[in-house]
Amino acid sequence: MTITSFFNVETLLIALGLAAFAYLAWQRILWGIYMIAAFLPLYLIRFSVGFFHSTVLELGILILGCIWLIKNSRWKRIRLPIGPASGSLQAVPLRFQLPIALLLIAAGIGFLFSPDTAHALGTLKAYFLEPTLILLIMVYEIKLEQDAVTIMYLLGGLVIVVGLIAVWQSYTGYGIPTAFWANDATRRVTTFFGYPNASALLVGPIVGFYIGYLFKQDSVATHAFKIMVITMGVITILAAHSTGALVAICAVLVMVFLRYKYTRTLMIAGLIIGGTLLLNSARVQDRIVTLQRNVTNNYLDLASSSLEIRINQWRETALLIRDHWLLGAGLDGYQTKLAPYHQYSWLEIYLYPHNIFLNAWTELGLLGLAAFVWLGIVIFKSLLSVIKRSYYATWAWALLYAWVALLVHGLVDVPFFKNDLSVLFMIFVGLTILVWNWSASPVLGKRHSTK
Repeated sequence: MTITSFFNVETLLIALGLAAFAYLAWQRILWGIYMIAAFLPLYLIRFSVGFFHSTVLELGILILGCIWLIKNSRWKRIRLPIGPASGSLQAVPLRFQLPIALLLIAAGIGFLFSPDTAHALGTLKAYFLEPTLILLIMVYEIKLEQDAVTIMYLLGGLVIVVGLIAVWQSYTGYGIPTAFWANDATRRVTTFFGYPNASALLVGPIVGFYIGYLFKQDSVATHAFKIMVITMGVITILAAHSTGALVAICAVLVMVFLRYKYTRTLMIAGLIIGGTLLLNSARVQDRIVTLQRNVTNNYLDLASSSLEIRINQWRETALLIRDHWLLGAGLDGYQTKLAPYHQYSWLEIYLYPHNIFLNAWTELGLLGLAAFVWLGIVIFKSLLSVIKRSYYATWAWALLYAWVALLVHGLVDVPFFKNDLSVLFMIFVGLTILVWNWSASPVLGKRHSTK
């Protein structure tokens, strides 16, 4: 949805909604965080007033950020310098500060060397600055474990809403933007979004989290809610026909089975037997041979699979990186810079290479790739360290599964460079930091415990 005029009913409703948001956020900052988490798809409501372009989600984040800094003169007391805060635990530990700072620096460099600085500025603020602002507000404002639980409940509720729309679209085809996806024989749901994978990218990491969170002792009603989130998320992924997201959830399930001794042997045996049966299937063998031949010969046609198209895209991207290995293509520069390397004129040049590492390298250069890898290593090492401690182990496992789901799906898609996904990414970073902080300090952990 795009609104271009200031004087219309839609703009008035947006203004009233943002005013209500500002009032509630002023009453309690946490309410603002909760509303941002619950309404991530509001980035779809875009508007322009003169030369100013924005989305409802962006304005919500900026309003919340201003209130957070102004209220109680917080801007005088916030500690952002590198290093531990005097006399207290640093809200953002040094191990997280450094890669996040490097990521922002790389984004700034990517903006400076972008072939389209106007669009790159929008990308810089929407995908990096504003999500990082949400991260800071989270780690400074969330004081209780229950506050973090509320965020995940709201994200779970969002998955349920998306799932209900997916079920409705799957049966009716209503609201699917293209005739091909709406057709009964080739139907793929899009829910709020313009393409199927957008729904799967949003729900996948949340489903991964809830798979791990099932192991936390809770009431029957809470467990029913968790199961509902997982069920509706999987239904969304299946209805969207997102192979990448489905493989990601399967990877999480494999981790769950390998985690326990009494299921580990069963899982390994199942993988061996299932793999053997698949590899001995004539249909699978024929598909593997065809894929190998097409990839080797770099052959594509209208019947090519999405994997074959991805591989061709990665090959072209590798040629781009060979010539621009240091700075990449710059923010929003991939389509422009890839054009000389593009071989199939009938195939569109996508916005990104559809691989989490290539996405970072082409958009942010080698420095940005290093920042993403560094941050990922810090996240996984921190969570594995927390798992060794008793109380927050369930949180750490759940977050680990969320990150695995994001990473596995990200090998063939774009799990970050999108308004809602970049905010979701930083929400998970924020939750990881909070769990690390609570686990690192026995006193803080007890203070933040809900038990």
